[in-house]
Amino acid sequence: MSALKLRLRQSIYQRIDMSPFTPQRLADMTLADIARLPLWQGNQLVACGDLFTLSGDNPQDIVIQSDSDRLDEIGSGMTDGSIHVEGCAGSYLGRSMRGGSLFVTGDVGIAAGCNMSAGTLTIAGNTGDLLGGASTGERQGMCGGKIIVTRESLIS
Repeated sequence: MSALKLRLRQSIYQRIDMSPFTPQRLADMTLADIARLPLWQGNQLVACGDLFTLSGDNPQDIVIQSDSDRLDEIGSGMTDGSIHVEGCAGSYLGRSMRGGSLFVTGDVGIAAGCNMSAGTLTIAGNTGDLLGGASTGERQGMCGGKIIVTRESLIS
């Protein structure tokens, strides 16, 4: 089995909610099902296949290839598996993570790892404000797991 890869087709101007892309949510889906998955782009629902080129068949190992800082909520609510972002990521990366591993090779937006309770979030770049903090309306931020921020390339 090869990793499920998503490559952004073109530059985007609206933010995209990537929260549906976690290993547990995609576990029983085929590539065709994933291509039809609706994603919020700004205030419109757009099919995943219209935004991304998809390949691979292992949703326990997801690779997102993009240099856009407008891909928000990557790994939100993740409980297992791994997500590897080759490039930048948007806001709320790893929000409410409860397990698994999430790795980004570039910079990320605000509130990465907010409300995280387990798992490992590794960022090989810069982060925005509120790293590991509380989401709006929450009293407590990160209460478990591990966040690693480094400027060194960790790609082997």
